[in-house]
Amino acid sequence: MNRNRFRQLVNCCVRRRFKRIYTYLILIVGCCLYLLKKNVPANVLMPCEFEAVAPDKSVLKLLQGQPVKCRMWQPFAYINQSGYLHLNTTAINDANFTISEFKCDYRSILMDGLNAVKWSPRVKFIEPVFVYNEFIYVICNITNGTTVYSNFHFNLNPKVNKRKILNETTDQLSVVIIGFDSVSRFVAEQKLPKTLDFFENSLGAYPIKGYTSIGDNTLPNLLAVLTGKTIPESILSTRTIPVLFQEVLSRGYIDCYAEDWAPYLVPFVAKYPNYTHYFRSVILANENKDLHVSQLSSVTMKHKKLSTNPICIGNEFKHKIIFEYSKQCFEKYKKKRKYVFMWNNQVSHHNPQSLSLADEDTKQFIEWMNSTGNLKNTVLLVMSDHGPRYGKFAQTDFGRITRNNPLLSIYIPHHVKETFPNIIKKLKVNENRLTTPFDLYETLKDIIFSNLEKREKENNLFNSRGTSLFREIHKQRSCYEASIGESYCPCYASQPTSLADDTVQLVTIFAIDWLNQIITDHNVSCAHLKLKSVKSARIHFTPSLNYDRNENRYIINFYTYPGNGLFQAIVLKDVEKISLLGNVDRLNEYGNQSSCIPEKLAHTGLRKYCYCQS
Repeated sequence: MNRNRFRQLVNCCVRRRFKRIYTYLILIVGCCLYLLKKNVPANVLMPCEFEAVAPDKSVLKLLQGQPVKCRMWQPFAYINQSGYLHLNTTAINDANFTISEFKCDYRSILMDGLNAVKWSPRVKFIEPVFVYNEFIYVICNITNGTTVYSNFHFNLNPKVNKRKILNETTDQLSVVIIGFDSVSRFVAEQKLPKTLDFFENSLGAYPIKGYTSIGDNTLPNLLAVLTGKTIPESILSTRTIPVLFQEVLSRGYIDCYAEDWAPYLVPFVAKYPNYTHYFRSVILANENKDLHVSQLSSVTMKHKKLSTNPICIGNEFKHKIIFEYSKQCFEKYKKKRKYVFMWNNQVSHHNPQSLSLADEDTKQFIEWMNSTGNLKNTVLLVMSDHGPRYGKFAQTDFGRITRNNPLLSIYIPHHVKETFPNIIKKLKVNENRLTTPFDLYETLKDIIFSNLEKREKENNLFNSRGTSLFREIHKQRSCYEASIGESYCPCYASQPTSLADDTVQLVTIFAIDWLNQIITDHNVSCAHLKLKSVKSARIHFTPSLNYDRNENRYIINFYTYPGNGLFQAIVLKDVEKISLLGNVDRLNEYGNQSSCIPEKLAHTGLRKYCYCQS
């Protein structure tokens, strides 16, 4: 046998062995998937049928509220476009002071890790003075030593960036996200009518009305959008920088991140990148109770009363400050590739009623982007993470149904529509399909990785967990296929059941036992919870399935004591067992009831369950 013939026989044997191994692997994976799917309830495997319920007038009234105002006054200092700190002569004179009696200092604010800031020494300024650091705290005294002004100021400084930033092009688009916490599609239509009318009707943005949250709060939903991962996957990940953000950096984008709330960031839960322009330091500094934002009137010699409402910092709404800071990112990096993330919490998180305060400002910001040409090569998203979770609206059945249907609307530049009509067709098809944050992540990847041409030409393939919105998402998609847990699946109908039913009491006690076990497992100083009363009970079912009385899904709203917590649980009860679907949700605010829970456990959800014993 010659050498070539021997090699052919060896290669043939190797190929056959690999084919056999590959076949075995396919069979094993197939069996595993079959067993997993077999144990998944039939309801979640069914094609999605969105529950259609119209709100009544009583529900709409719950979204009405008294407008909140920040105490408006002109600041005594400002930073101009060139980065120079000045005194505001007009405002000082209007307050009956003179420049000559003013003595002002400032301190720079710098990030110190993820959850703290550090301060530079006080610097006396004689205007004008160039401020290198983006965020400062200004303090002004008059001759007799009285503090007449203290406030935060910012100026986005391109000099802090050390990377090469490339120009926008027609095939390498900028990405801008305007986010509002806790805003369902329905709430947005009621409270942001001007914004949605201009964005969707005038600019032609595409509403994604079947967009569904995959988790209870912000973290799992935004983590899926920005990293494509669940919380456990992020914990186990060995990457120091998420794939999408790494691509943002390597492709020459400038990155600007502005949020009006500074929750504790747990390093091992998510690998938060160190953004180039990061507004977090101001929000962290503002939480320091020793710092005050104030201005003194020389007429009364009293500090002007400021709103204590968390939607304000001193004399301005937080969402307007976020827009102003982000606007500087566009102005300082004109025609450059930009990745801009704006997230507004305070104006919507606790009270959906107050969201209307941001309507005109959001509309004007988008109008400004359009009129200045900043949308020419930019994909703009207006979105949320989930609907309202607390308050009277969230406690209604309509609030429950819409809670897992957050706002999402996407603007695509005109030249992209003309060049890639097929992906626009898919966006329109997907408007009312079941979609998730995992799908949005794949969409952002297509934009950042410049995959639009590929999406234009490809046929629909087997769907992974996330499917780009530039590909058609099939009409028969189920919550199981979309990786939506049962407790967040929007594809159920429901009917009320008697509160006196023994099974209702049984499943409620089961949910409370689950709460107490969570508290016990974490060894924290929280009270043992007991049932106070059941507020409501409904049975969940899939409309297209026959009603099975041997297996019921109960959605229960109940009060516990101590603390008068109002909770919601979805519990599965069949002839053999009882099980909880997802987690137990809190429907009323808990304030300082859980102040004994340390920051390092904030991500566990314990705070919404705990009533501190001390």
